[in-house]
Amino acid sequence: MNVCMLFFAGSLSLSVLVGCGESGASDTPPVSPFHPDLRISSVTSDPATPVAGHAFQMTAVITNDNGVGTADSPATTITLKQALPDSSTVMLGTVAVPSLRLLETFSAVFAMPASSAGIYTLQFTVAPVSGEPNLINNTSTGNLTIAPAGSG
Repeated sequence: MNVCMLFFAGSLSLSVLVGCGESGASDTPPVSPFHPDLRISSVTSDPATPVAGHAFQMTAVITNDNGVGTADSPATTITLKQALPDSSTVMLGTVAVPSLRLLETFSAVFAMPASSAGIYTLQFTVAPVSGEPNLINNTSTGNLTIAPAGSG
């Protein structure tokens, strides 16, 4: 059995066709070891410590890499949810994430309404794209403190 390998350096694509060039060649589809890997590389708020009664912004930076991603990613979305004490969540927003080339980043900005002072648990999740080898890094959860009015 012959094995043909086709390399396309410009598009970071590799195809391996088993039985290539033989009469009665196999109908096995090409196999590609290249996959995107989206991750949330940072989360920030502006201002750094929001103050009760004032609107603010949350920004999540999405990166297509993490050492295992080796291809461009298709467009997807990122969601922001607030975790509640009863373990349920409330959707706060969704932002479209464009297709990202390898090592490219995108900043998803969420406009947040004025809130009461307190500590809030927020969860950002990038919707997985086909072929992602690592889905653990698609979610980032953390606490955000909103300071009482008059402290900012």
